[in-house]
Amino acid sequence: MADYKELYLKMFRASEEAINLLIAVQQTCEELYISQPEVELKIFPPSSETENAGIRYDVKPMPASLAKENEPS
Repeated sequence: MADYKELYLKMFRASEEAINLLIAVQQTCEELYISQPEVELKIFPPSSETENAGIRYDVKPMPASLAKENEPS
């Protein structure tokens, strides 16, 4: 008969080791991230090309026939 207590303990120990490894790697990555120099982000105004490109962002309403099909029952 299988020794379920030993099987459980073996799985528990392996799970704990895996979690501890993940925590250690995450901490290492966090240290690497915060030790990097700050990056200066720049926001550029839209160019006249995109303003005059004729791009429209208006949304048309859903047709009534489709709206009825998509209503929750």
